[in-house]
Amino acid sequence: MSTSTTRTPVVVLGTLGELEQGFSPAYAERLVRLVQQQQPELLLAEIPLESFEHGGGTALPLEYRQGLIPLGQLSDTVVVPVGVPPTQTLLIPKGRIFLGLRRSLVRAINGLLVGLQRHSPTWMNGVVYGIVCDNLCHLTEALCGGTARQEWAEQNSRLLSRILSAIQQDPGRRVVVTLDCRRRHTLLRALRRQPELRVVSSLPTHNPQITAEA
Repeated sequence: MSTSTTRTPVVVLGTLGELEQGFSPAYAERLVRLVQQQQPELLLAEIPLESFEHGGGTALPLEYRQGLIPLGQLSDTVVVPVGVPPTQTLLIPKGRIFLGLRRSLVRAINGLLVGLQRHSPTWMNGVVYGIVCDNLCHLTEALCGGTARQEWAEQNSRLLSRILSAIQQDPGRRVVVTLDCRRRHTLLRALRRQPELRVVSSLPTHNPQITAEA
């Protein structure tokens, strides 16, 4: 059996994450449908284990409370929380220099991302939005300062470790990873460097199985 056929197939989907002002019932329905089309056996979700074990409540983002967690409960998909606490710490400007201005610019960038998302998870995970989001996230990192960038990198590193650990415990399964869209690009690049993984397209196909190479 060749190595290419034994690698674990992984789809990485960007979600609203902390940009919850972009949430709507239409968005939740489309996100659930997009995940269902992938027919995952494992759904690795960026939510903290502590919140997941205690039923979530208001501690979990709406897209999980009203969409993806119920999906796991009503299907054969196993939801595995891989989020890194504490939450609400994504790219917040730090340092005193022009702090007010930098905060305003970051808020404006986040608002622009929400507007560009079109309440469509498929569009959010497409090529055009991906390029725009990646560049805006680099700008946000620069605006947030060195301390925030270091925290951001450490969070991404810990999240990557948890994702790989979950996959290694049950290799060969069809895996979907859901992440805040601002993390997706960084984690995609990291996951593609893993020889045991095969990162594949998140777009639906005629046969809704994870088969198309990204």
